[in-house]
Amino acid sequence: MPVNITQVDRNVLKAEYNGFEIIAGRPSENEEYVGMPWGVVMIAGLGLCTVSRALDQAMLKGYEAEGVTAAVNTTLDESGRYAKAFDINIELKAEIPEDKLKELLYEAEHCFVQNTIREQPEIKVNIKLV
Repeated sequence: MPVNITQVDRNVLKAEYNGFEIIAGRPSENEEYVGMPWGVVMIAGLGLCTVSRALDQAMLKGYEAEGVTAAVNTTLDESGRYAKAFDINIELKAEIPEDKLKELLYEAEHCFVQNTIREQPEIKVNIKLV
């Protein structure tokens, strides 16, 4: 099932998938963003995927976690055109032995988004006039 992108207003776009949507963009270069900037949507996806994977694995192993927070810090290249590094810090309230915490970290580092970024997928873009 594809993620469908449609124009909402000038350069404000809506991404839809399975009944959910994200609105992002800005009407013009001089105006504020509506929702998150596009790059931040990608960073948020990385953080959400990583934290979700850690929580899923904790629950599968019988550990309950609560009060989960995370911050994704991004290092940009000198031009600011792409990210060079991400530092994801997750905090959770849970009683997990140290050896199991290492297993959780391993799993968190292998969420779908991280796996995809590491594999450097081929990206094809087509533009069709209608």
